[in-house]
Amino acid sequence: MRYPLPDLRVVRGADSFTLAHQFTDADGEPAAPSATATVVVTRSDGTAVTSAAVGGTGTAVRTSVIAAAELTVVDRFSAAWTVSGSVVAVDTIDVVGGVIGSLTAIKAAEASLAAETDPVLLRARRAAEDRFISTQGRSPVQRLYVQRFDGTGRTHLNYAHFPDLGGVRWARIYSDATTYTTLTAAELSAVHTPDTMAKFDRLDGNVWAYGRQNIEIGYVMGLADLPTGLREAFFGAIRAEVVRTNTGIPDKAVGFGSIDGFNFQIATPGQRGAIYGIADIDDVFNKHRDPRPMVG
Repeated sequence: MRYPLPDLRVVRGADSFTLAHQFTDADGEPAAPSATATVVVTRSDGTAVTSAAVGGTGTAVRTSVIAAAELTVVDRFSAAWTVSGSVVAVDTIDVVGGVIGSLTAIKAAEASLAAETDPVLLRARRAAEDRFISTQGRSPVQRLYVQRFDGTGRTHLNYAHFPDLGGVRWARIYSDATTYTTLTAAELSAVHTPDTMAKFDRLDGNVWAYGRQNIEIGYVMGLADLPTGLREAFFGAIRAEVVRTNTGIPDKAVGFGSIDGFNFQIATPGQRGAIYGIADIDDVFNKHRDPRPMVG
């Protein structure tokens, strides 16, 4: 299962967050929108998120600020940018539970990164997180995920796409394509999520109505705390993300020959289970892949 990676992300509890969107022309180059741009931000359940008026002129990036009061829980926002009433672009924003390590901690753990700029390290940190999600099938930090299920007509619902479940934020039971009933706060509190089983059990005696793709759940998934060994592996992965385009090894190289006639093969990411081609990192990442024996 591939997690749909967001366009933007912000850590829960931030003082505020600035949405940014670059309007472009037909060639993808910066351009001024043809009329006043606006943005409508909604949560994963469709409720509105309050944001400031859109700022920016000409070909400059358009921005809008989301206040701290909207960033108190893990969620996924959708920001629809409109011009003359028509939606021209939609950005996704993950409000995540944390990060794999602060920039200060990264620099302290990896002395070779001490002189790197913050933007470079932020890019590398995100790249390492995204690579872990796409290769290991679980998230190193808590996120909000929305999934449709087939109703079982029973109290249990199986086969969440991800392990490490952290609770249900909201749930809906559809009776047709557009009509649904939302579980109440009391009903949500009675949904048990044993994370190693990746399922949702209703403990109040109610059932998940039988049907085809009629249950929609917004649930929190991801590791609440990183094991020390995994955190250290991430620091190494961040270093690898920073230097991967500056290693001195030609991009297409898969091996090399020594002056005494021996040939060596380079560990290449994507081959034989290699993630970075660095044994210490790959070994730890693979030990922390989705723990379920079978994943649908």
